Amino acid sequence: MDKKVYGALVLVLALVASLIIYSVVPVYATSEPELPDPLSVIEENPAINMGPGSPVVVFPGERFIVVLREDYSDVDVSSGYMFTVKLVEGSLTLYNYTLSIETINSTAYRASIPIEAEPGLYDLVLVGSKKLVIERSVWVIKGVKDVISIVHMSDLHFGTGTPDVLQGAYKRFTGHILAQLLRPDVVFRTGDEADTQAEPQYRESRIFRYMFLYPIPVFLIPGNHDWPNDNYVRFYGSPYWYRVIGGKILVLSINTRGEEGYPDWPQIARVEEILRKYREVPIKIVLMHHPLFYWQGEVHATYNSPIIDDPHENPNSPISYYWGGNLSMARYFIKLCEDYNITLVFAGHIHRDQYVVFHSTRTGVKTYFITTTTLAHGTPTYNGFQFVEINLTKLELSFPYAPPTFIGFKNSTQKVARNSIFNTLPAWYGRYLVGKHAYVFELISTLYFNVSNTILLALPWSGDLKGVHVESKGLANVFVKNYLVIDGYLYIALHVEIASESSITIVIYNEYDTEQPKVMFKMSLPRVPTLGRQNKLYFDIVDDEWGVRSVSAKIIYMEKEHDIDIEPYADSTYIVSISGYTGEEPKTLTLIITVTDYANNTVAVWFSITLYPPGYKPTATPITATYTSSAKTASTSPTTTPTTTETETRPTITESLPTTTPVATSSPTTTSVTTLTTPTQTQTPTRFTPTAPESTSPRESPMPTETESTPLTETPSHI
Repeated sequence: MDKKVYGALVLVLALVASLIIYSVVPVYATSEPELPDPLSVIEENPAINMGPGSPVVVFPGERFIVVLREDYSDVDVSSGYMFTVKLVEGSLTLYNYTLSIETINSTAYRASIPIEAEPGLYDLVLVGSKKLVIERSVWVIKGVKDVISIVHMSDLHFGTGTPDVLQGAYKRFTGHILAQLLRPDVVFRTGDEADTQAEPQYRESRIFRYMFLYPIPVFLIPGNHDWPNDNYVRFYGSPYWYRVIGGKILVLSINTRGEEGYPDWPQIARVEEILRKYREVPIKIVLMHHPLFYWQGEVHATYNSPIIDDPHENPNSPISYYWGGNLSMARYFIKLCEDYNITLVFAGHIHRDQYVVFHSTRTGVKTYFITTTTLAHGTPTYNGFQFVEINLTKLELSFPYAPPTFIGFKNSTQKVARNSIFNTLPAWYGRYLVGKHAYVFELISTLYFNVSNTILLALPWSGDLKGVHVESKGLANVFVKNYLVIDGYLYIALHVEIASESSITIVIYNEYDTEQPKVMFKMSLPRVPTLGRQNKLYFDIVDDEWGVRSVSAKIIYMEKEHDIDIEPYADSTYIVSISGYTGEEPKTLTLIITVTDYANNTVAVWFSITLYPPGYKPTATPITATYTSSAKTASTSPTTTPTTTETETRPTITESLPTTTPVATSSPTTTSVTTLTTPTQTQTPTRFTPTAPESTSPRESPMPTETESTPLTETPSHI
């Protein structure tokens, strides 16, 4: 086909498509600043005994102790406050409370929670010679429900993934989003948070935790890939902690110390001391990385039964090889389970599911051991996480999202189960990227259940929110309930509905994208494309505004065309492999690369590629761009209620536009709660027009005036 005719056809088809399915916003005259790199906003955790992975748990009116790392002994904290953003009856509400701060020593302080504090998960801010922010570190409760729900994740391995780092990041994103959509009360993560203990990996872990699990308390322990724990401590605090939740649940950590695979005796002594102190707490949960058992099903025994044996010598032993390295310690931990009625032990490490129920033949105690597969790394089964409910009155476990493959605690000679919620192709997957002016989230579901819930995201942000672009296929929908821009973060509440066999693309942007993607030839191997060999051509493909959605390629040779694979290589680099051409004379073919961005701007670039016989020295450049065609989105104003209908082959596309600009300019000066109103939602939940919310900036605010509070009590936070 003639390249000019082909180019005209691409342009016409793209314009026709845009007239059918696009709802496009006006182009703004002013330019917004680029969005910040999410990793750049993360700072070290200044506290040692609490943090984003070990929040203190307090009632209103109680006190807790915060211990700073020695690096911060010169800060001389004099005041403090805590703040959070919550969705209340459809409106995002900023809660900001002054805390009374007492100095214990140069690194330890006692903080008092106001009696009027609302339940929720708060960032703690301490102010002295500098301001210290301890994110997601104070969990205020007013009680514990009869049924508590837990998401268990393990082995996230930030910094790597399978089959590559990019796919690992996508899986971590989809796992976090699905976890929040299921709305658990708490998330437990049992180690290998990072892959190589590198600082950027913990920064990424922290920002994922903040952006995608903002309203949910997360309790975290390290694994062997987090060992030694120096960087873990810098970003999460001590790996040794325990928490009592409402007098009904005790959660404590065990550090299995890198490749040792089991704790040391001082840890076991500490665990027993905590268990003894809180013997009367009905539910006791232990988090560890290396599982005690390598087994699937039931074990009827006591700590000194013959079956509790060294697995290196006895293949019938249910004990794992890790804990089998110190059999006396494994037996002693089982004895603690029996004597103190430990309810649940969560673990990871083995990248597959194993569920064991241990029946003590000595005390009659039942302890459930749940080992969950990796969320995002290599596995012999699949990636996933678990959602479990504990009935505190009946002391029962249930798994409301159990997959069709669920066998629970049944025996299996394969020593493996498939009990987790799928976070893997083809059941649940997607993409996540940050452009210069937009966050892009894709979710694709073939899960065995439908999802409908409101999630709260906290995204590093610059400038105004210009709109939210949504594309959906199948039975899927997204609408914005409310949003706030506060001190460099966009807090946005999205109601997400997605059924099986459906997908959603969400673009949250501060500037509309009217620019086409760019395609640039980078290099080839061999440097002179050669007949009779495999030739790898590398291209840089970028879209500076919202990001690249799709890339395709085709070859035209002797007036015949066929599709050819173009694969991502690293960052913005893609590879095309060309082979199968032979002969003694040079041959020239045309490679057409077509790229579409998330604003549906499309560009097609023609490259002339000449393949030469081996040893031939060309006098002209073998690879040149010869022609470019492009299509831009149409430019009509959005309407309040979209009239497009869903079809099997074309997405429904809608735009949500704020009518005003919520920019944080003022600071809170009292401890009162700030409530921001939301617009009335229409029956067609695909657009929003929020009223400008009152602006606040808790991270940058001067401290509100302290208020009197009622008598306080200490909470059991590990120091």
